[in-house]
Amino acid sequence: MRWGRIYVLLGLLFLGRPLPSPGLQASFGLEYDDNLFEKIAESKRSGWVNRLFLSSSTRLLETKRGVLQLRHQWGAKRFWKSEEVQGSNGDVVASQLQIAVVAQLHERLSLFCDNEVKIKNVQRISSEESYLRGGLKLGLSGRLGKGVSAELRLRRSSDDARDTSMVDVAVNGLGMELAYEYRRNVQARLGLKWHWIDYERPILQMAPVDSLDPRIEDQADRMRELVAGVQFYRSILVHASYALLENDSNSVGFSYRAHRLQLLVGRNLYHQVDGQFYLTLQRRRYREELPQSLPQITAEESDYEQMLLSFKLSRQLTSHYGLSTQYKRSRNGSRQAGASFHKNIYSLALDINF
Repeated sequence: MRWGRIYVLLGLLFLGRPLPSPGLQASFGLEYDDNLFEKIAESKRSGWVNRLFLSSSTRLLETKRGVLQLRHQWGAKRFWKSEEVQGSNGDVVASQLQIAVVAQLHERLSLFCDNEVKIKNVQRISSEESYLRGGLKLGLSGRLGKGVSAELRLRRSSDDARDTSMVDVAVNGLGMELAYEYRRNVQARLGLKWHWIDYERPILQMAPVDSLDPRIEDQADRMRELVAGVQFYRSILVHASYALLENDSNSVGFSYRAHRLQLLVGRNLYHQVDGQFYLTLQRRRYREELPQSLPQITAEESDYEQMLLSFKLSRQLTSHYGLSTQYKRSRNGSRQAGASFHKNIYSLALDINF
C-alpha cells in the first residue's frame, strides 16, 4: 500500500501529456586487449572481445512543474579466448534501469531523485564479478545569486555479490557542492563528500606474531572527499579536477590518504572528426604496513584505479551512423602484494541512432 500511494502522488505531481516513444542507440564494437584476464605480467594473455551496447531514454511525463524520465542500458561482452586452457569462452551481460524525477519547487530551487537497479552476470571470467545493485540518489539544487549555485545530495546503494569469493557492500553518502560561473564558458566547482562504506567481512587486526587475525566485527570505512574543479569551453573543452580523499577504517591496512587528478580535453579536430583525451591519476598512502598476504581478502576487493589514459576519435557519418576508435591504457593499484597489473586496449565501434 505504501508504494501504491507513492505512485499515485507521482502521477498527480507530473500529470501531463506523454511524450513520443523512446529513442534507441546501439554500439557494436571489437577490441583487442593485451591483458584479457587482468593478470600480472608473467601470466597475462591477450585476445579479442566483441561488445554490444544498447541504450534508450525517454521522458514519460513532462510539465512545467517537473519531469519523469526513464533510462535503460544493456551491454554484453564475448571473449574470443577462454581463461582456462581447456575451458569455454567467457561472457559478461549487464542490464541497468533508471527512473529519474526532477521537480521544480521554486524558481530558484529544484528537487531531483534517481533510482536505479543494475544486474551483472559473469560467466567463466575471474577478473570480473557478478552482482545485483540497487541505488537511490536524492538532492536539492538551487541558485544562490548571479552565477552562483549549490547542490545537496544524499546517496544510498547496496551491492549483493553473486560470487562466493566477494562480499556484500553498502554505501551511504552525503555531498555538498558549490558552483560559480565566471562567464558563460568558464565554471569552477568546489565540493565536499562523506561516504560510509560497510563490508560484510570481518575486520583484520595485528596479532602478536606480526600476522593478521580476522575478528567477528565487520569492516566499516568512513571516507571524506574534497573536490575542486574548473571547466572551460570555447573552441576546446577542458575540464580538470583535484580530489583529496581521507579514508578511516576499523580494519588494519585499509586506512589511507589519496590524491586524485582528472583531466578531460575534447575538441573538433578536422573534417568533422572529434577528439577526446581523458586522464585520471591516483596516489594512495596507506597508514599501516602489512605482511605479504591478506587472509580472506580477494585481489578484486582491494583493487583501485591508479592510472587510466584514454584517447578517442569519432566521426558522425550520417544522421544515424557514427564511427569511433579508442586507445586505453590502465594500471591498477592493489593492497594485495603482487596483485598489480596493467593493460592496453585498442577498440573500434560502429554507433547507430535509430
